[in-house]
Amino acid sequence: MVLATVLGWSIFKVAARRWGEETADLPMTLDSPVDPEVDHIRGPEDARLTLVEFVDFECPYCAHATGSWEDLHGRFGDDLRYVVRHLPHHPHGPFAARAAEAAAKQEMFWPWLDFVFTRQHARRVRPGHRHPDPCCSHAHRYQGMGVSPGSPSPRRR
Repeated sequence: MVLATVLGWSIFKVAARRWGEETADLPMTLDSPVDPEVDHIRGPEDARLTLVEFVDFECPYCAHATGSWEDLHGRFGDDLRYVVRHLPHHPHGPFAARAAEAAAKQEMFWPWLDFVFTRQHARRVRPGHRHPDPCCSHAHRYQGMGVSPGSPSPRRR
């Protein structure tokens, strides 16, 4: 265990020197700035702090982290702008992201996010059910909104 820690530290130290990274500071600016036309935003546009979360609607870790908006807003108030971007990586994640964009077209993105993340337990496959994902079983409802299981994924950053 100690050997693995020392070896890992050494590799990262050598790599940092080789590529000119001399500090351990995290990036302070986004490569792609927040875009109100594409991103989903809670909080004031001129907030002092911006938190960008990349979500997959099928990811239990995303569901756990996303539930903390109320806590963060309670702590930071209007000093915080919360931004959500899609990064689907689970099997039904891309379709759920497209459904979220359809909800956004109806000004319902945040209720959709809350609905999906608070009901992940209901998505489990049960014997005799064709679709494990509730949004897949109602795919016909998304016709005309540019959302279908085969349509391209939403814009990801």
